[in-house]
Amino acid sequence: MTILFVQDKYSAGAHNLGISLNEECHSIQGNAFTHDVSSITLLDDSNLDEGTLGGKSPKELAKDIAALFSSTDKTKLIDFFLLTNNASVRKAQETTLVQQLAVELQALGFSNVKIHTPALPKGINARGIGLELTTEFHSETEKPGQICVYIYENDFSRKLDEAINHLQSRLSDIETKEPSTPSSYEEEVKRVLERNMARLQEARRSSHYKRTEIFKAPEYHKFLSQPSHTFTASGAEIIFSLEVLFAIEFLTNLAGSITHNMTDTHKMDKQLRYIGNDIVFLEKNPMLGKEEIITKLKGDRNAWELSHSHYFNEVIKPLDTALSAFIEVNNHRLQEIEPSLPDLEPIPPRPQSAVTPAGVGFFAGRVTEKKPEEEQAELEQRAAKRIELINRLTQYINDRESEWQYHYNFLWVVSIIYLVQDFLLGTDYYNSKKGETKLNAAKKLKDALNGEIVQYTNSEADALEDGRLGGIVKQYNLETLLLLTNSTALLNS
Repeated sequence: MTILFVQDKYSAGAHNLGISLNEECHSIQGNAFTHDVSSITLLDDSNLDEGTLGGKSPKELAKDIAALFSSTDKTKLIDFFLLTNNASVRKAQETTLVQQLAVELQALGFSNVKIHTPALPKGINARGIGLELTTEFHSETEKPGQICVYIYENDFSRKLDEAINHLQSRLSDIETKEPSTPSSYEEEVKRVLERNMARLQEARRSSHYKRTEIFKAPEYHKFLSQPSHTFTASGAEIIFSLEVLFAIEFLTNLAGSITHNMTDTHKMDKQLRYIGNDIVFLEKNPMLGKEEIITKLKGDRNAWELSHSHYFNEVIKPLDTALSAFIEVNNHRLQEIEPSLPDLEPIPPRPQSAVTPAGVGFFAGRVTEKKPEEEQAELEQRAAKRIELINRLTQYINDRESEWQYHYNFLWVVSIIYLVQDFLLGTDYYNSKKGETKLNAAKKLKDALNGEIVQYTNSEADALEDGRLGGIVKQYNLETLLLLTNSTALLNS
């Protein structure tokens, strides 16, 4: 098993998990593997609204993973544990992020891979699914590898947690930035972020915040290896009802308790055999409801036999009670009217003197502050522009990488026909060095729009004003760009 991470903010958690489980840890941007790898775990976040995993589209993430396997056999990768939120949630009629990733990986040669990620059972009311993973030893009840899966009952709760995670990432960037002493501007930004965090945490304590735990397991890889949490390019391997999933987990945990606590070996073996048979039965009948489950597990026993059955009294009856309570808790109706996220204080613009003039070009400038009453009205418009620009940059990056590889990287021979054609059409890759600079600039701008703090070279800053890339960027004025990247990410520091 190899533990991977995309964004630096997950580096510590990934390394801690790797140390705790005695597994190697690897950045997705690191050197290619030198040996065949059959199982990987990826820790990162996702954004359901933007369609990203670790700040990348499924196609981009698949390419990065393929690069790690460039020197090894891709068909050897069997199990891919994707530890992130909402990857299995379907938004409107769109394909889930996990299935999109599976399709992209298959196209790149990973013909045997199965992706394991928390999935929503059929029929459950939820607007999102999340997880918490224990990466370090805390106590006997909190050990590395333990996973807790929960659902969001409304969009407000999901978006609130996403906003909190984003702010935590911004604060972490400031606190870990070199040099260790932040500038006065960064201190001011930090204070604003902390005040915004306090507003979001207060909203989290309101009655509108609906997050309910549905599963908890001591070892994530065993839990997620179940068919109900396994995906291929064709979709989910199998879909279970919520009741069947709960019953399987209940019986599995009960079997563990019996093994640990029961001293009568003969009785223990008999109980475990019955439980094992019932679990197999439930796995073969994944769409049963509560009453069907209990009826099937009772079998043909009459009332007198049931009352004298140790298995009924110690296993089936507790399962019936637990199922009833669980269904009552998890059958909440979605709220028809959801509150908006609290208004957040805007990030102050970087002072003019803090901008490096050389090579900055259109970056040099001051953000015009908006009136408080205008902020809320512009939030959705700002988000739409941000997503639009991210999508355009993604398309630009994909087009240019494909164009460069197809035309110029085959046996390092440049086709004079394509060279002339691309020069006349203004294609960015007729000059390989200039093309690489433009590609890096586009990727950095996309990272900035996804909340990362980036730095541009003078050449990269100039590249954002030139050619096709410049044509895309010029459609968004400086004020809009700085707002979309929370003011600071576009500036040299």
